[in-house]
Amino acid sequence: MADIATIHGGRMPGSPSAEILDDLEMLMARAKAGTLIGFAYATCNEDGSQATGWSGEAGSRHPLGTAVMMLQHRYASAMVEGRMDQ
Repeated sequence: MADIATIHGGRMPGSPSAEILDDLEMLMARAKAGTLIGFAYATCNEDGSQATGWSGEAGSRHPLGTAVMMLQHRYASAMVEGRMDQ
């Protein structure tokens, strides 16, 4: 059986993304330390499905909303400037 390799730094389908795992582990550590009080997410999956959601403690509604708007701006700017690898 031949070994299958990715090209251009790709990821094999069905294998975890090291970058995504690093980000999730960092967020989990902050949550366990009690410093993360609000969280919003948007996901896309290999099958094309998407999900969004949020969770937060009392008092996190406005700061979390501001962070979501900042993310929207950063993501749109990256799309326009052609920096979607970041």
